[in-house]
Amino acid sequence: MLKFFRSLFMELKWKHNTLFIENCTMTTSDELLAYFHIAKKMQKQLYQGQRIQVNQQTILHNTPLQRKDLIRIQPFPQYDLEKHLIPCFDPLSILYEDDLFLIVYKPSFMLVHSDGNETETTLYDIVKGYYLLQGLDIPVRAIHRLDKETSGAVIFCKIPLLQPLLDYMLQEKQIDRQYLALCAKVLNDDLTIDKQIGRDRHNAKKMRISKQGKSAKTDVHVIAQYQDYTLIACKLYQGRTHQIRVHLASITHPLLHDTLYGNYDKRINRCALHAYRIQLCHPFTQQNITIECPLPTDMKKLVEPINLCNDRSIFKK
Repeated sequence: MLKFFRSLFMELKWKHNTLFIENCTMTTSDELLAYFHIAKKMQKQLYQGQRIQVNQQTILHNTPLQRKDLIRIQPFPQYDLEKHLIPCFDPLSILYEDDLFLIVYKPSFMLVHSDGNETETTLYDIVKGYYLLQGLDIPVRAIHRLDKETSGAVIFCKIPLLQPLLDYMLQEKQIDRQYLALCAKVLNDDLTIDKQIGRDRHNAKKMRISKQGKSAKTDVHVIAQYQDYTLIACKLYQGRTHQIRVHLASITHPLLHDTLYGNYDKRINRCALHAYRIQLCHPFTQQNITIECPLPTDMKKLVEPINLCNDRSIFKK
């Protein structure tokens, strides 16, 4: 199981666009802000704007802290990016929720957020509607995205001030994301694909293997073999655009019906990729969390009767 980079316990509450912190083990306010990975420029703005208080007293930078202190941080509003959102009150499938995280299911053929060209309902719109129904006055912030055709779990940060911390966790691989996929042909053995990925110069929508590209590494584990396709689990180390799709296509095992990378299959009407499992150590409670998102019907009908819910150790590494 993943381990967070520091043993820390603190109590946090987000209310009225303000973060309240108790039981903090940090010794100074600068150390606390650095732990949250808040940029230096933002730290300066918070101090100058008198947005940080300890025991109802406005503080200056590097103020000493004690465990019994009540710390209050009121960040500047961050709603400028939400002008295009149209709240949608469709049902939201919630996989996990607490004061910091909202992890939800994204169905295939839904954008996580608008690309500026399409007007259809996005996952952001539905999450915004959910927040409004819950009386939550917070911006919608996902810490990663999924391709439009990909289904599965998406993580949202409910405390915008702490998004840099979650971004850091994702970057440092302290948030582990695993995918289930159906690839063409029979794949016999587990493998690791370590190939750099760059933009395809001939097709702006595609990525390709490129020596001048960014590093990308994917673990592939064979779960079940069928007549002409294989159920696999994939673990990402970087999360480049189309990483799983490009890597599998590069070994001549493209995902089923991944038409962008050359596979057409009538048994499913979209790229057969699903964000199945998220594992992390909660940065404040230190609790190990495993969230699983069941396969949707279109993929499930091709792999039954495989039981994945009881498999907690797909990757042994």
